[in-house]
Amino acid sequence: MIAMKTRVLVVLAVAAIFAAMFWHRPETTSPLEKIMVAHSAPPAIQAQPATGIAPPAISPMAAAPVAAPPNSIDADIASQNHAGINLLLSDAIDQIKAGNLVMVFENFASPVGLAQLTPDVKKTLEDVLPFHLTTGDTTIWADVLTAMQTQTPTFNDAGDRATFEISDPTGHSQPLRPITLQKVNGQWYFTITDVLRGAAGFGLTQNPPHGI
Repeated sequence: MIAMKTRVLVVLAVAAIFAAMFWHRPETTSPLEKIMVAHSAPPAIQAQPATGIAPPAISPMAAAPVAAPPNSIDADIASQNHAGINLLLSDAIDQIKAGNLVMVFENFASPVGLAQLTPDVKKTLEDVLPFHLTTGDTTIWADVLTAMQTQTPTFNDAGDRATFEISDPTGHSQPLRPITLQKVNGQWYFTITDVLRGAAGFGLTQNPPHGI
């Protein structure tokens, strides 16, 4: 009995953290993203001993790369990508409305990101997801994905990342970070962070933390 109560408290605490962490200004990085970045960061490069030779000077022009224009990929590729993305969105919306949040997490989140999770972390996240079925969060998530189906994303040069600017569907005009989809082995996926943001209704059913 004590173990069950402890488990319930842990699940509710994690759920509260997820709900709260998505209230932020657009430039704020969520705690989950900070953890993922910390675990995926490359090892620090060891400083080389001084040789007494100054490094070559780099002109300001050479140091500033020219940004590629949005959607600079081939139009046909962009059209094919958009069709694949809309298929992902349609399938995800159907599963969200059916209440299959764990299925969405396991099948629509990037397999690259899922592979980086330990079994315990993955289990904890999956235990929390059904909690949001009772809060109205999933209705907001489905509304956002439905709106994305009518939008044209910005693709990177390789055509394997698509970024959508999203807006608050509740009418309160809260700022929301974009959603970025990733193409892995020819299929489109959400990032793990965006699945969790969506499942938590992007924090729009919660009161924002103080100071934001």
